[in-house]
Amino acid sequence: MNSMNNHVDSDQERESEKRILDEFKNLSNEEAHEHVQQRLLVLKRGVNTPKAPADFLGSDSRESLIPLMQNALRGILESMNDSRKECYIFDIMPGNETQVDWFLAQELEKYIGKRDHYLYVIEHNKKFLDSYKQRVKQYQHLKLGKPYDKKVKDYYQRLPDAKLMDFIICMDICFLTDYYEKIGHPESDIIEFVKFLYGHLRPGGAIFLTYLDLDSSFSQVNANYFKEKEKDNDGTTQRIIQITKAREELLYNGKIVDHLNKLDESKKTCPKVESHKLSTFYYAKSLADVAVMSLDGGFLKYNKSKFDYKHLEFVVNKVKEVASTDVNRGDKREFGLCKAERGRDPLWRVESLQYACIIRKEVVN
Repeated sequence: MNSMNNHVDSDQERESEKRILDEFKNLSNEEAHEHVQQRLLVLKRGVNTPKAPADFLGSDSRESLIPLMQNALRGILESMNDSRKECYIFDIMPGNETQVDWFLAQELEKYIGKRDHYLYVIEHNKKFLDSYKQRVKQYQHLKLGKPYDKKVKDYYQRLPDAKLMDFIICMDICFLTDYYEKIGHPESDIIEFVKFLYGHLRPGGAIFLTYLDLDSSFSQVNANYFKEKEKDNDGTTQRIIQITKAREELLYNGKIVDHLNKLDESKKTCPKVESHKLSTFYYAKSLADVAVMSLDGGFLKYNKSKFDYKHLEFVVNKVKEVASTDVNRGDKREFGLCKAERGRDPLWRVESLQYACIIRKEVVN
């Protein structure tokens, strides 16, 4: 038995698995979603308030995304005419994320005294929205714009008190198409969403979107659960395939410009798309925690129905199976599963590919 298997069979792993399975046994889908987010937002030892992407223990995706976000926002801010005294930023469905702390507050602090910075937000979860508003209030150089408390689609026809935005952020587009409902069309969902954002974007501004790679082996373990459970009679795995294809064609390959070009008949602006595929990692103290993190990215229904406990059991067993598999020296286990150090703690690590798409509304000279 190799050292990896010793870790898998340890008392610590067994105790953690029992504790986590008990924790999720009687949760609603909404509660399970929050428990997943709590793990992703765990801070490193000695960190009380996140001030940098590296302060988070559960994922390093922010560290990979931050340079792209910085370049996009800095380019906009530096190109602003000195007569512009206001900057408008739109944060779409931030959830329980804290980019106000680890990104926006720091980037905009450099421009104190030059202009006022207004943060607008759409977040239908009252708990998340209230937390977001309180975070903005902690920074004197940030001002809260209009908080919108309904789902994004509810504002497609009309966004009250709308302003043209300089920068629009959506750190995960998983809410666009429900994996489990037999309604919704992945391609049209993306098109209508991006057209909505682009229509509220100031010339010279940019939209920053991110999403997980649903084709990665770590995401596929969830699709395999649905396929085995229902033999895909409800079409869940097929919808995941459709969502993946739509994201690749429209966002990664940039076909969304064909739809955005029609929005400005004057031809004074034109859309430009820049796409990136990033190798990021989840970190967890136990294999059961690794399984919990696999539920990130839209694999949980967001409602008050009871969480499908067997789903988590299935993923826990799959992760344990992968961890117990012997591999030749130099080879990788499935998911890229291995032991690694982060924040001075030895942790389990799995690879999770991430996409970032930057859509600019460029001014035509």
